[in-house]
Amino acid sequence: MDATRDPAPQLRAAALFGRLIGAGLLDEEECLPKLAAAAARAAPGRDPAGLAMRLTWRLREAAAEMRRARATAARALTAAIAPLLDALAPAEAILEAARAANERAGTVLRGAEVEMLAAEAVRIWLRRNRPALLGTKNGGGRPGR
Repeated sequence: MDATRDPAPQLRAAALFGRLIGAGLLDEEECLPKLAAAAARAAPGRDPAGLAMRLTWRLREAAAEMRRARATAARALTAAIAPLLDALAPAEAILEAARAANERAGTVLRGAEVEMLAAEAVRIWLRRNRPALLGTKNGGGRPGR
């Protein structure tokens, strides 16, 4: 191995751990010590502090990338289903559009997250449009609500 390069498997592991952290599936505190220890074993003679620092940077960069991708996917999902909500489309059509938006964004959201975001968008849409749907000023609900 070239002495000027960090071990590629550990860099890939740092990126993978970062993506999992960005998706909310792992914690940085549980990953970093194990990653640094594995890297130090794989690259004897390297500066362990410098290697750990570079792996930490890669992990955090990948986590931030994943968080941005997930936020973008969530916005795209909401935008994709908005016209369907306005058209009072069936629930399955709304979910289909939400899943398709997630696929176009690289499938960065898990299935349950897609459904949760779609349900939240429906709830918000209903809260905003309930009076118009019911033909009343206050939405037909109890006074003060």
